[in-house]
Amino acid sequence: MKSIDPHREIRVMGILNLTPDSFYAPSRGNLAILEAGADIIDIGACSTRPGHTPVGAKEEWRRMRRTLLQIRKDHPDLPLSIDTYWSEVVRRAYDLIGPFIVNDVTAGEADPEMLSTVADLSLTYIPMHHGPAENASDVLKWYNELTLKAEYQGIRDWILDPGFGFGKTVEQNFGVFHTLEKLQEAGRPVLVGISRKRMVWMPLGLTPETAGEATQRLHLEALQRGADILRVHDVPETRQTLAPALANGLFVGNQIDVVAGLGEEETLAGVFFQGVPVRGHGVDLLVQLGNLLVVPLDLLLLPADGHPGLDPADQVVVTEEEDDDEERHRGPEDIIDERALFHICKNNYFCQSLKKEIMKPTLLVLAAGMGSRYGGLKQMDGLGPNGETIIDYSIYDAVQAGFGKVVYVVRESFREEFEQSVRKKYKGVCCPDGEPLEFRFVTQELDKIPEGFFLNPERKKPWGTAHAVLMARDVIQEPFAVINGDDYYGKASFHVLADWLREHEGGEGIYSIVGFKLDNTLSESGGVSRGICAYDEDLHLTDVVEHLDIKTEADGVTRGDNSLTGEHVDLDGEALCSMNMWGFTPDYFDKSAEIFKTFLESNAGEIKKEFYIPYAVDLMIRLGIGKCDVLSTPSRWFGVTFKEDRPAVVEKFKEFAETGVYPTPLYK
Repeated sequence: MKSIDPHREIRVMGILNLTPDSFYAPSRGNLAILEAGADIIDIGACSTRPGHTPVGAKEEWRRMRRTLLQIRKDHPDLPLSIDTYWSEVVRRAYDLIGPFIVNDVTAGEADPEMLSTVADLSLTYIPMHHGPAENASDVLKWYNELTLKAEYQGIRDWILDPGFGFGKTVEQNFGVFHTLEKLQEAGRPVLVGISRKRMVWMPLGLTPETAGEATQRLHLEALQRGADILRVHDVPETRQTLAPALANGLFVGNQIDVVAGLGEEETLAGVFFQGVPVRGHGVDLLVQLGNLLVVPLDLLLLPADGHPGLDPADQVVVTEEEDDDEERHRGPEDIIDERALFHICKNNYFCQSLKKEIMKPTLLVLAAGMGSRYGGLKQMDGLGPNGETIIDYSIYDAVQAGFGKVVYVVRESFREEFEQSVRKKYKGVCCPDGEPLEFRFVTQELDKIPEGFFLNPERKKPWGTAHAVLMARDVIQEPFAVINGDDYYGKASFHVLADWLREHEGGEGIYSIVGFKLDNTLSESGGVSRGICAYDEDLHLTDVVEHLDIKTEADGVTRGDNSLTGEHVDLDGEALCSMNMWGFTPDYFDKSAEIFKTFLESNAGEIKKEFYIPYAVDLMIRLGIGKCDVLSTPSRWFGVTFKEDRPAVVEKFKEFAETGVYPTPLYK
């Protein structure tokens, strides 16, 4: 790390959210930030927090238009950035106020027209990296690939955003942060957006509202590591923090700073160590907050003879006199009224320790469909330029999002051929952390039902998607996602779901469904059936109502038939619908198994009734034994149901390869 060049141009980008649901409430509608001294104002009209619900281009523009006009009138020379992933918003804003910076958290993935729109208008573009990355080299590789695609479209002016908090664990965020200097190789300005984010407050047991001081500390270090633009909520505070460093080229040296009070009624939550590695006895993970290392207090008490594995000569022991000579054991409920005992490696050694493993969720692929309407096994149909299947693209996206295992549900009749093909294709394929991608195979058969129930010999139809999920009960012990093997879900969808699964590791009774905008799932070939999600103010699923023959009619309105009432109704193109992309914690299996028994009590003798995932989840909600978060994705969905769907899908994957969305071949 180096000192800050006082002659380097450093810009502060202030955040103005025109939304009711941004994660940091004081930023919502905070027009005072216009007078706070920011070099750039970043205006967003749709929250991008984890699990947010996209409002669509029309609603974004409605929220934004009047404010843009007023800002441009009152501050004609203030540089603006618009935080959107819709090309429609970009074009409308350009027509209204002229040039600005486009800040796109999906890097063109949400809207295929975004890159060409930015190029046509000759705007500066901030494509944000989203997804796991162990370090800045991973981000730089992604940017180099994206550059080829974007420059092909005609984009010339870039700002790099490594995407802190988007699809990355806390550890991965700091892996990128600690190697931020690497991004300077791109020769573009680097934007760092860490203000009050989870990576700052969660390790410290804080909240977004109380993470101001920790944010400013990291801002200083970001500048030392090469950041050119800081995207912040607190412009005056950031200016005040940066002033000495920018004036004097300040390098923040090693120091110890206790940041929690030690009053009679206060509990010490943790201790900062600036640039000094610390390791406690039995500590599995030392939380790193940039160059600050944070140790929870209940892990700071160490044996008086020093840290195991380190030469006592390399240690400094800092302690307060104890009331007695007995070894003190402290529980988390104790009130702390004195400094804890801790050890510091005085020569900046990085103490060797166990690294806490990051949970990698599992991807469960439902691929047992017989493909009768398609005319063959669509699970094995090569649709990509080099014979890639739709499943191959889903697995590629899932691995990039941090999934570590793939479980296929197939039919016994083609399991051997399918498994051989998969293992040959994926031989040597690894996760981003270098660990081999794991594969398991299970089969769904009609006779796999609980004891005491008897199969109707005339039944030929599989038992349905919820039954297929139960087939993986013995091979999945971690949070997992469920997808159809013949549907394309898009990169962003897997990142959204992976984030949710990691956040709910160890949870019970809370599941999730990824909702797709209805307009992003319609077919040009004719009407489709979709389950429209209904949810409460907490984004918990309340119902999924099936609508039939949905299509955009001649007057431009999307309509369909409500399956419950039979009415032909207008439908909102921004409505979220289910495409059978779910997130579950392992406790789902036991609950679903019991519900399946209830289902069989009435339907074991039926030859067509099926046990679907929505049925199981809906019953859990109604029984009060489960909740389901409605997540949302900007991705477009497509799939193959009929043979006639094949040419359009082939053309889409060809376009993805030509524009660099995916490497070709997908796996080498």
